[in-house]
Amino acid sequence: MGVKYSWKTYVLIAVFMIACIGLNGCSQREEGEKTFDNDDMSLTENPEEKITLPISEEKIEISFLAMPEPYILSTMETHADMRVYEVAEEKTNVHIDWKEASYTDPRKKMNSMIKMGKTADILWDVHLYAEDSVKKMLDEGIIFSLNPYIEKYAPNLKKLLEDNPEILEEISTDDGRIFMFPEVRLDKRTRMNSGFAVRADWLKQAGLDIPETIDDWYYLLKTFQQMDMNGNGKPDECFISMGYENSSQSLTNFAVAYGLLDGENAFFVQDDVVKYGPYEDDYRNFLEEMAKWYREGVIDAEFCTQDAQQFADKMISGVGGAFYGNLSGNFGKFLNENKDNPEYDLVAVPTPKAPDGKVYATSSSYAKIVSHGAAISSSNPYVVETVKWLDWHYSEEGSTLFNWGIEGESFEFVNGKRQFTDLILDNPDGWSVEEAAARYAGGVLTQMPIVEDTEVYLQTKVLPQQKHAIELWSEANTEWILPTLYLDTEEDENIRSMRSEITRYVEEQFYKYIMGIESLESFEEFQRQLQTMGIEQVLHSYQEAYDAKIK
Repeated sequence: MGVKYSWKTYVLIAVFMIACIGLNGCSQREEGEKTFDNDDMSLTENPEEKITLPISEEKIEISFLAMPEPYILSTMETHADMRVYEVAEEKTNVHIDWKEASYTDPRKKMNSMIKMGKTADILWDVHLYAEDSVKKMLDEGIIFSLNPYIEKYAPNLKKLLEDNPEILEEISTDDGRIFMFPEVRLDKRTRMNSGFAVRADWLKQAGLDIPETIDDWYYLLKTFQQMDMNGNGKPDECFISMGYENSSQSLTNFAVAYGLLDGENAFFVQDDVVKYGPYEDDYRNFLEEMAKWYREGVIDAEFCTQDAQQFADKMISGVGGAFYGNLSGNFGKFLNENKDNPEYDLVAVPTPKAPDGKVYATSSSYAKIVSHGAAISSSNPYVVETVKWLDWHYSEEGSTLFNWGIEGESFEFVNGKRQFTDLILDNPDGWSVEEAAARYAGGVLTQMPIVEDTEVYLQTKVLPQQKHAIELWSEANTEWILPTLYLDTEEDENIRSMRSEITRYVEEQFYKYIMGIESLESFEEFQRQLQTMGIEQVLHSYQEAYDAKIK
């Protein structure tokens, strides 16, 4: 039985195919290079061009706003230090001027660039971090609609979209405009990269089973505390987390036990009804439980103020008994930092069961084939060359380079299959596998427009605890994750403004309720305030967009 797609997918395919056969003249930029009108999805008469190297006869420079992953910054100062980009520049004659923003707070730099009208030539993840919607940015000419460019200058991505039409839906607005070159994760195992984990050695010492329910979790954390697992004479063993906005390390993930989602996925869907977690009555029960945990010290007292390093230090040093985090930057790092401690161990555990007894995913990345991608700014003086450079990432040569690195250096063939060398697996500088892969290969560990090679992903997860985590977390049900929705530009602007205000208010109240600054007796007033701020209008707009998408 074949894969079923929504009617919207077929519309997008039709729009793309029309763009592939349409004919139209082209305009000229002041620089003298050929380009297309931003809102025009048709093509010139010129035949499709194959990607040949070098992309430019003369060396050109293209700026790229990216967000360095922790593995970039742990051994390098910038993406420019990655071996694969050194080689890519030699082959393509394209020099990348990296304009990097903090991985933990990418929004500020991106939106400052946009407001000043001085954006980088390539913008990474505008669909996630820009204050304005993708549709508005396309309408206002901040970024390009890529349809005609992909048809004429991106044969590799075009083939990928033809073979995998579900990708097209994720990189296009509802009116068919393609806005980014995607980082593609076809295998679900490469998408399941975060979840709950517990000190396995403490579980064994306490004689406890893997927690399955929210009550199991409370009993586990209290037992760790009462048994003084770290042996320092203090009841300081606790669940380590970060603030409300840091959903990938936040205790908001426990909301799933109450039949709802919170944090970055607070808007979710159940039985085709769009909901907002903090607006549901059961949200009070979630807050009450978290407030109890906070009062009793089983939640880290600094959960709302600490940064990523403090978070890591507590898990590495033995204060933390459990956490929610990502597979490499947290899970793998904590194990590697304690490799000389034979007692230290971690085990992945499922999210607490929901009231219906099922285990649900709390991260949108679990459900998306495409999580990240590169948009092209309209101020880019080398649009065609940029398109070719990005498309080269999907070619056989580019895909090998950006996934595996260089043959004979970072990988070799063993029995006909690619295998990382000891430069990656047993790095002479003492780097972890992930750190070495990020330096010499490992596109799946960084952020770039590629199709991620599952074998690369699995080979970089060398620890048995990580392999178990991949299999366990990938079993989570993704039905609650809301798909990407698009509204008309004017409506979207209003909804985004209301949503932003609502999120700030919810975050403030989240801290007040859990820390006991405000009594939960005011919860009904909290709900009424959400009504006043427009939550029902937001839900109505999202419901209409969702209904249109799935019909």
